[in-house]
Amino acid sequence: LEWRRALFCFLEAQTRAGVWFERLVFTAIFLSVSLAALGTVRTVQDDVYMEEGFFVAETLLVVFFTAEYVARVTASPEKPQWRYIKNVPLARAKYMFTFHALVDLSSIAPWYLARFLPQVDRYDEMFRLLRILRLLTLERHLPGMSLFRHVVKRGSSDLAVAALVAGVTWLMFTGLLYLTERSNTTVDADLPMSQRFSNFPSSLSYTLILLSGDYPLVQFTSAGRFVNFFMIICAQGIVGIPTAITITAFRALVREASLARTQS
Repeated sequence: LEWRRALFCFLEAQTRAGVWFERLVFTAIFLSVSLAALGTVRTVQDDVYMEEGFFVAETLLVVFFTAEYVARVTASPEKPQWRYIKNVPLARAKYMFTFHALVDLSSIAPWYLARFLPQVDRYDEMFRLLRILRLLTLERHLPGMSLFRHVVKRGSSDLAVAALVAGVTWLMFTGLLYLTERSNTTVDADLPMSQRFSNFPSSLSYTLILLSGDYPLVQFTSAGRFVNFFMIICAQGIVGIPTAITITAFRALVREASLARTQS
């Protein structure tokens, strides 16, 4: 249908009006996220006039995003990957279960739930913060943002191996610190080290913080300090190896894109 094709081109910013609409969507997304963040401030929550102003602004934004969502569902059969589907409702159903469509729905559905289901109102603040998820849809408008996804996909096998090594290293040093610190009664930050490393599960979180390079705890036993010496060295590899894999994949993608432009 011509009108559906025209709507698709408009939503995909393939027309001059569509480009301006895309900019309007950008503005609305950042405004929605800003309102969600400011809504958590106590002074805003206690001010009746500001609360009413926020409610009006949120309502207008929800109406706008609802209209955009309905329009995208309506025009979805025109997407290249679903043009072969003759059943229009089926094509729309497939779109509704895509990542971007689910993010769009999750950012507007809570508002309607809070309005029409009073028992959901107590979770209103939590639902408001779901609007932050809409930032993930910026990839739809900015192709450059999808580059990271392609980088991760290209280096996925190497990153999986690095993650496995990191996990094994984490568990190994957790066990070692548990053995060296479980009897350490020295108080560090108002809590005995023996209480922090009293069991393996409790030791996991503290070891992970130490592996990240942050050292809020220093009152280790001599054996614990010896373990930490090697843990610091391993931590450099845990952080550095995935970084190197990501950079290598990124450079390869840029090189391929440059070669493709040269050949064309």
